[in-house]
Amino acid sequence: MAMGRIGRGYAISIPIPFFFQFPPSLLQYSYWEFPIPTFNGEWVPPPAPLPLRSKANPKRHLLPLGPKPFPFIGNLLELGNKPHQSLTKLSQIYGPIITLQLGQVTTVVVSSPNTAKPVLRTHDQFLSNRTVPDAFQACDFHQDSLPWIPPSAKWRSLRQICNSQLFAAKILKANQPNRRVKVQELISQVNESAVNSEAVVIGRAAFTMLIMLSRTVFSVDLADPSSEMARE
Repeated sequence: MAMGRIGRGYAISIPIPFFFQFPPSLLQYSYWEFPIPTFNGEWVPPPAPLPLRSKANPKRHLLPLGPKPFPFIGNLLELGNKPHQSLTKLSQIYGPIITLQLGQVTTVVVSSPNTAKPVLRTHDQFLSNRTVPDAFQACDFHQDSLPWIPPSAKWRSLRQICNSQLFAAKILKANQPNRRVKVQELISQVNESAVNSEAVVIGRAAFTMLIMLSRTVFSVDLADPSSEMARE
């Protein structure tokens, strides 16, 4: 949508072709002046002003600093095509904790390892209620998944099982040879693709991670990277 200024604090929007893209530097300015065409070919000012900015959220002052969001799209333009680089640049301006508005979703980004440690350890119970994607809710996966269920007796039980049976130091050390074999197989596949000037099949890398996880949990390979399903 292109925004046209018709008065202080007011704007009107008209649709533009979907293939037209404004450069992010231009979108830093909230208004552009232009007339509105009518059906008879004349150009007249817009008859009805529409408010561009909504009222400020009273709770926003409780959130960390961040770039000012645009209406509807929020800070999506600040992320660009390389969000990891954009987040690094934003952290240099606003600090290690940033508030971003991704569309209509308010998101807090932690980009410093020293800051992420207390977030993931000390305050994990307060921050464990995460937004559940619709894909997980469709099959009720969120009711038994450790990252999505709220703190409860079930959550503590699953966490204890993971700490004692999956991620304990002795378990990880015992499975180290299996992980080394699978990582070496993946490296060999990448080298083979490089020698033959072929594209690397990302599905094989994904199935390698799945096999490493299945061996840790079930001690068996649940997928074959050379299978038809892996090629798909």
